[in-house]
Amino acid sequence: MNGILGAPFGSLERTVPWYDYAAAGPGLGLEAALGVSRSVALGLWGEMLWLGDEEECRGCATTTSAVGALFRYHLVQGMRFDPHISMGVGYRVTKTTGNDHDFVYGGIDWAHLVAGGDWYATRHLGLSPFFVLTAGATLFLPDTSPALLPPGKDRLSGVYGVVAGGIRLTLDVPGR
Repeated sequence: MNGILGAPFGSLERTVPWYDYAAAGPGLGLEAALGVSRSVALGLWGEMLWLGDEEECRGCATTTSAVGALFRYHLVQGMRFDPHISMGVGYRVTKTTGNDHDFVYGGIDWAHLVAGGDWYATRHLGLSPFFVLTAGATLFLPDTSPALLPPGKDRLSGVYGVVAGGIRLTLDVPGR
């Protein structure tokens, strides 16, 4: 289980900066991985962020959620502190509601990069600070224009990202 603080950047549509409509906010994440060797684990990840409102959309509520697959490499094995790096891909859905701005975007997270380190307080339980950088591209644009673009403008997919950090609670079964 992860506690996250994340901030958006980039554009959900080519001419619509995401950070004009959503600000940093809290979130939760979950990872499940299976070790395939002493240093490699394969698994799934998921996250949900509740982003704050921003200047162009005061009073709006934005949620973004993603799921995907991951590859994790542990740099040190058998120690009380276990640094690791992960990379993965995923699918993201972003929804903003309020102030005549109701829209949903879908996109592919083509780079989900995580750096962190587990500190094991007991044989089975660890705490891990981590840093995440996710980048992706919008694939699905809303059917109806949410009045974000001036009339006559083409709607083009954007490249977006999320930068986040947090603390993860790690349960290691069968243990170290």
